[in-house]
Amino acid sequence: MSSIMALIGSGETLQLFIKPQPSPAPATPSWLPGVAAGVGTLLGATIAGLIGALTARYTSRTQQKITQLTLMHARENTQAEIDHLNVRMFNERFSMASEQLGHREPTVRLAGVYAMAGLADDWVERQQTCIDVLCAYLRLPYPPEPDETSPPPVHLTWQAHKQVRQSIISCIREHLVERAESKWRGRHLDFSGVVFDGGHFMGSHFDGGVINFSNARFINYFSFREAKFTKSVILMAWSTFEGRVGFEKAEFHDCLLAFDHSKFFGGGVNFDNAVVEHSIAAFHDLTFSGGSLDLRHCRFLQWPPKFSPGVDDNPPEGLLLPGGS
Repeated sequence: MSSIMALIGSGETLQLFIKPQPSPAPATPSWLPGVAAGVGTLLGATIAGLIGALTARYTSRTQQKITQLTLMHARENTQAEIDHLNVRMFNERFSMASEQLGHREPTVRLAGVYAMAGLADDWVERQQTCIDVLCAYLRLPYPPEPDETSPPPVHLTWQAHKQVRQSIISCIREHLVERAESKWRGRHLDFSGVVFDGGHFMGSHFDGGVINFSNARFINYFSFREAKFTKSVILMAWSTFEGRVGFEKAEFHDCLLAFDHSKFFGGGVNFDNAVVEHSIAAFHDLTFSGGSLDLRHCRFLQWPPKFSPGVDDNPPEGLLLPGGS
């Protein structure tokens, strides 16, 4: 008993029973470090893979854009080079055809006609220029036909020159008819001052543009039979008709047709069964000396033809007015 009390009286012994002792820390499972290391490795690999994939995709798209831009610039440069080469080639063809047209030999000039026409078909941007050159050849001085006293070489030279001119007219017509593969419709045709010694524009379609025959001479038969003029300006002012010119069954729609100051010297112009619709036809100050202008069977659907004052009541000899007999 005394020993028990001695123990109780001892403070150190009492504290052993009263002071709480700390709980021991739980032991870490032996497998946890390995799992944590594996998870870290897997997560790191996943993040690295994701970053790599995003980087590769960005790089690929960037490279694709660079490639597209490179190809686009390459195409532009290539097209520019092609355009430059085409213009150079067309200019060389134009120079060659022009030289041929100015050659002294008729056969070479004839080759120049078809070379220039072919260039007009291929070189749309300068088509009008090529046509202008052909028309300019027709405007060159045209000597009269040699008489019987001229030597044969002179006749041959004149015939060859005439053949070249007729070929130009025929070539222009072939580009104006309905079946033409390459059409020159709507282009300006400058025949001012040209001497027409035969030929024709039968069945031609003139759609727009100015067809200028002012100061032209028609010394042999020339036909516009069944030609169609649409939204065109047809200038025959100051022209001279020494041969027959036919506009039979021709059609004029929304046009200006001007024969002002024309002279009819032995030649006749016939508008038999022609139709003039929504068009102005002017025939002022005409001169007749053995020639005629026959409008009797021409149909003017909207507006009557315009003549000089007093002509309707007292037409000069040679002028056959619409509706007359």
